[in-house]
Parts: sequence; C-alpha cells; structure tokens
Amino acid sequence: MANKVALDVADIWSEGYKIRCTARDDPAAAPAMCSEWLSTTPDGSRNSARLLRFLTAIDNSRKLTDSSSSTYLFGDHVSYVDFLLLNVVLTMEFIYPPAAVAACLSKTNLTSVIDAIKDRPKIKSYLATAPPVLYPGVHHSELAL
Repeated sequence: MANKVALDVADIWSEGYKIRCTARDDPAAAPAMCSEWLSTTPDGSRNSARLLRFLTAIDNSRKLTDSSSSTYLFGDHVSYVDFLLLNVVLTMEFIYPPAAVAACLSKTNLTSVIDAIKDRPKIKSYLATAPPVLYPGVHHSELAL
C-alpha cells in the first residue's frame, strides 16, 4: 500500500507542476487551468478537483490499512511516504496559493499527518532555517487567479 501511495504522491507532483508550468506559459488560460486543478467540487471532467481527488485517494488508502487514527500515514512511525507527502504539499503551496491547497487538504484527514511531520524536531528546525530549493518562474505570487 505504501508504494501505491508513493506513486499517488509522485502523480500529484508531476501533474500539479505540469499544469502550473503550462499556466505560466499561457497566462490567459492560467486562471481556468489552475482553478480547475484546485477546485474542491468535482464536476466530472478529468482535471476537475484533481488535487483533491489525489489527496482523497491517499486518505482512503490510509483508511484501508486501518491507519486513519494513527499519527502518520501507515501507523505511529514515520515512513518515507510521509516525507514524500510533506514534500508535495510544500511544493503545491509554493506553486499554487497556499489557501487553495489548504482548502483541498481540509476535505481530507491528512492535515494532522502533515502537521505531525512538520512538528518533528529536525524537520521543524529545517523548515525554519533552510532556504527553499524550489522552481523559478512558478511561484504562486506570479499566478493571476
């Protein structure tokens, strides 16, 4: 199950980044493309609420393994998949408005997992002091939604 979730996380990164780069290259289409990706109400189209649907799939995987009341995705011990999820959430918060990403997360039970990972002492220290190594030209402040 962890490998399936790891692949879901990779898909979020891949699709989210691709949509954002396409929006950067076509500013006229950016609002529609990004709003569709970040929507919290699916309308049946392929990309509608895509981020939310990925996050829901991860949340459902967690429920299938009876880990929904655990601290991390698959129990009370952190795994590489938890770190992958944190990475993709931080990336999505960089390239899309953080409030829109938070709205999608709030529809799942993953916020507590993200918070638990961020609260780990070394992660907390790193996030507080390390400059981000991110992607030029796709910061959410450059996105006109």
